[in-house]
Amino acid sequence: MKKKGGLLLFMSLCLILTLSQSTDINALEEERNINIENIIKIQGNELVKYEKIQSKLIEDKNFNDNYAGTFIDELGELNVNYAGDIKYIEKEIIGVKFHEVKYTKKYLEKTQETLSPKMNELGILAMRLDEENNKVIIYSTSKILNKAKIQEIVDIDAIEFKLQELIIQFN
Repeated sequence: MKKKGGLLLFMSLCLILTLSQSTDINALEEERNINIENIIKIQGNELVKYEKIQSKLIEDKNFNDNYAGTFIDELGELNVNYAGDIKYIEKEIIGVKFHEVKYTKKYLEKTQETLSPKMNELGILAMRLDEENNKVIIYSTSKILNKAKIQEIVDIDAIEFKLQELIIQFN
């Protein structure tokens, strides 16, 4: 009789735990769906703003000349870098975060284009444009990178160096 009572108690506890976990899973799933819906709504709003920025690039030569890139921040909001007086543009495009930066996107792209054919000579392994930080990122190792030569060719302040030591192993 004790064995049956213990077994019954054990089965009851298992059933209660299963139902409890099922309720928790349903609550988590519902919360996840709400978060996804919010993310989609925010992204939709930011996409509309991005389209306004793209139209402004086509319509306004001054904006185009000073445009320095866009990025989405950790809150999912559109940010625009601008190499000029942001007061001018903030009045025209509402709801976008503007940041005054030093270099235009065109300038950074030109920096990349200038360095690209000389990558081997300069010891550059890879490059990319970092619009958020308004820099050209150069990847290399300290052993092969020729910073002095790079400084002779382009504005070194427009560059961020990411140095890593390469380890090659043969097994």
